[in-house]
Amino acid sequence: EYGSAGLPEFVAVEAGEGGFLNDVDHFVISDSQWLGKRVPCLTHGLRGLAYFECEVAGGTKDLHSGVFGGTVHEPLLDLCHLMASLVEPPGAATAPATSADAEEGSADSKEEEGGAAGGEAAAAAALSGLSVADAPPPAPSVPKGAKLHHERIRVAGVLDRVPPVTDEERARYADIDFDVSSFAQGDAGLASLDQLSAGAKASKAEVLMARWRWPTLTLHGVEGAFSDPGAKTVIPRAVKGKFSLRLVPDMRAEEVADLVKKHLAKEWAKLGSPNAMAVSMISAGPSWLSSTDHPNYVAGARAVQRVFGGKPDFIREGGSIPVANWLADATQMNVLLLPTGACDDGAHSQNEKYDKRNYLSGIKVLGTYLHEIGKLVGPRPSACRCEAPTGEYDPDKPGSFVFAKGFRCKCEF
Repeated sequence: EYGSAGLPEFVAVEAGEGGFLNDVDHFVISDSQWLGKRVPCLTHGLRGLAYFECEVAGGTKDLHSGVFGGTVHEPLLDLCHLMASLVEPPGAATAPATSADAEEGSADSKEEEGGAAGGEAAAAAALSGLSVADAPPPAPSVPKGAKLHHERIRVAGVLDRVPPVTDEERARYADIDFDVSSFAQGDAGLASLDQLSAGAKASKAEVLMARWRWPTLTLHGVEGAFSDPGAKTVIPRAVKGKFSLRLVPDMRAEEVADLVKKHLAKEWAKLGSPNAMAVSMISAGPSWLSSTDHPNYVAGARAVQRVFGGKPDFIREGGSIPVANWLADATQMNVLLLPTGACDDGAHSQNEKYDKRNYLSGIKVLGTYLHEIGKLVGPRPSACRCEAPTGEYDPDKPGSFVFAKGFRCKCEF
């Protein structure tokens, strides 16, 4: 939770010859959660993270807005422009794909004008002290044809490495136990399904893909700006905007950092501000994806089925657990994420809890998992010292066929 300085280097050293991790065959981490409350899960993918600070600095001290307001270039105004340039507004619609879409969009715009008027009336009612319930309902937050969150990221090139959705991947979402309404209004605490980035009619697959397989760009806060209760008429001398991108497989943090810095430099030039601006990536971790066919996952799935009486859902997570990458990269062994907590445990939040059912069943699952690992047969993965395949398949060379079938060596086969 505080960065684990030195842990990647320690893992790399201990994975070497004679190290503590050198003969470990399988890893298991219980640091994630189920997708819901009923069906247990095994996690096989995580998003990575690239966290940024954008600092804008003016003079050497904070100023009084009554004395100095209007006479200086204010750093916070510059920063707000920069932060707002990173993501398009939710209602930014895509261009119509066909003329029929264009005609439909024209008709929809008239309906949206009426809805927008209702939204203005609701705002006016709120300002005048009237109940918002007395005002006409506001327009839906996501108009027809609006882009999804990842499509609204304005940093050019950031989506270039994101793989397209295949039919096989899309089909995997169908059988996963997940309810959009429960997620939105229960887990996320939204007042309305309209507050989902994909809109009130978002499908299960769209919401899960937004959580797992698409990148995101999130604004987190501003350091140096006044944020306490009450009113303080200060012009901050320097402010830092905090934001991050969640990375998906094939995205590289260093490349993303270059793209973010180029984007903000371009936007900064448009402002023509005499203030100073600097961007830095203060932390980063890669995404992670594992194969559910690996014996480690087979053992985990068998343990879950034996304890709960049903097969687990194979899911991905939107968060990041960097140690999973460090272990996998250093040892070349498989890492299993075996969650035991429920979706509503409130991890890192107020009143975090752990259901007794999950606690007791988790003990049984982890014990049974070790039993299932012990039943695996064949060469130990950590004992493999085979050389990597070289050249093409040669039918006259013993063992060469395993490379043609996609295996790295005879031990893996």
